Amino acid sequence: MDVIAWFALPSACSVDVPIRKTSLKQLEGITGSEAKLLDGTAVQSIRIVGVVSKARANVEAVQTDDRSFVEIDFIQVLLDGPSYAKLYRPIAGLLHKLIPHHGVVITQSNEEPLAHLSLATKLINRNDKRLRVVQKHVVSDAMTASVPQAVRQALSFSKADKINLGHCYRYYLNVLQSYNLVALTEQFKVRPYAQTQAMILAREEIQQYESQINQLKKELKQAQMREKVQLNTEIHALRQRINILKDQLHENGEN
Repeated sequence: MDVIAWFALPSACSVDVPIRKTSLKQLEGITGSEAKLLDGTAVQSIRIVGVVSKARANVEAVQTDDRSFVEIDFIQVLLDGPSYAKLYRPIAGLLHKLIPHHGVVITQSNEEPLAHLSLATKLINRNDKRLRVVQKHVVSDAMTASVPQAVRQALSFSKADKINLGHCYRYYLNVLQSYNLVALTEQFKVRPYAQTQAMILAREEIQQYESQINQLKKELKQAQMREKVQLNTEIHALRQRINILKDQLHENGEN
C-alpha cells in the first residue's frame, strides 16, 4: 500500500533520506524510555520520503515568534506487524518531538495493508530556539487498502492550501481530522477548518461521556439497589447527551 503516492507530491518534492535510529537517540531532549522505543527490530526503517518547501514547491515559508514553517517533511515509518498496534502512536509522537520541522508521519505495517497518518502542531521552545514543544498530536483512524477514493483525492498536493506552508499544513490536519469524523458522520467531507475543529471537540466530548458510562457500569456491578437507581439515572443522562451531540454532528456533517 503506497500511502505516500496518495499525496501526489511534485517530483521536485520526492526524496529518500534515511533517518538512523542511532542518530535519533543522540538528539537533545529524548528520554531513556523514548530511546527504548527504537531498540530492537520492531522499528524497521524511518525515511524522509518527501519535502515541501519554498525551493521545492514554491510555497512560502512563514515564521513568527511562536511557530516556524520552513518546510513540511513527509516521514515514512515501517513497523514490524506484531509490534504495530503498540508502537505506531508513540513512535510518531517521538518524531514530531525530535524533528524541528512540521511533519506528516506515515506509519505502516510490514505485514498487512495498514497505516496511520500523524500530524502535530508545535511551538518554538522559548528557552532554546532549536527545539520544539508539541502542542497537539493528532493521529488518524486506521487506513487500509479500502480507504475511499475521496480521501486519497483530498490528500493530493494539488488540493492543498498553498498560501504558505502554515496554511498547507493546516489543510492536511483538516483532512486527517475530517477522516476521523467518518465513523460518526458516516461520510467523508472536507469542511471549513473552524467547523471541523468544532466537530472534533464534540467527538472528544462523546468519547469522554462514553468513558464515564463504562466506569459507571463497573460501579453498577458492585452497587446496592439504592445506588443502582442513581447510577442508572446518571448513565441515562450521559446517553442522552451523547445522542444530542451525535445529532449535532450529523447536522453539521451534512452542511
